[in-house]
Amino acid sequence: MKHLLLAVAIILFVGLIANADVNTGGSLAVTGEVDGSIALFFFSDPSGYTFSTDGLANESISIGDLSAYGTPNVLLANNFTKGMDADGFHLSTPFLLQVMEANLSSTSYTLTAHLGDNDPTVWEIDGNILSTTPALISDSLAYTTKVQHTLYVKFPFTENANSSLTDTITFTATAN
Repeated sequence: MKHLLLAVAIILFVGLIANADVNTGGSLAVTGEVDGSIALFFFSDPSGYTFSTDGLANESISIGDLSAYGTPNVLLANNFTKGMDADGFHLSTPFLLQVMEANLSSTSYTLTAHLGDNDPTVWEIDGNILSTTPALISDSLAYTTKVQHTLYVKFPFTENANSSLTDTITFTATAN
C-alpha cells in the first residue's frame, strides 16, 4: 500500500509539472534623449577641383607643383585657375558644401571657417580672409542645399621656394 501511495503521489507530481505554465513575461525599460546634429559634406563643383570622393566630411586637396612664371595664368589641369597679382600669384577654385541637419527646429545655419596655422600664404573663402580666428562666411544658409563657395589661395613673392604648402581649413556650421 505504501508503494501504491508513493506511485500515485509521483504520478500526481509529474502531472503537475507537465501542466505547469511555461510562458513568462518581462520588460526592458529604455531611456535616452535624441540630440540634434549637423553634418558637413564636400562636393566637387563641375567647374572646379575634382575631389577624390564626393560627399565626404573631410577632404584633401593636392595642388601639385606650381610657380609664378613657369605655370600659365589659365584654368589648370587640376581645375584651379591661376592668376598673377602685383605681389604674388594665386589659385582659386569653386567647391560645393552641403550641410545636413537632423532633429533640429532651426531652418538655417551660420557658417564660419578658420585656418590651422598662420603663414605668409593668404587664404580666403568667398572673399573672407582666413586666419586662426573663425571668419564668418555666411549667417543664414539653408540646410540640404549644396552651396557653392570659392577657395582662393595667394602665394606672396616673398614665400620661399620649395616651401611646402600645408594647412587645414576648418568649417563650422552652427544652427540658427
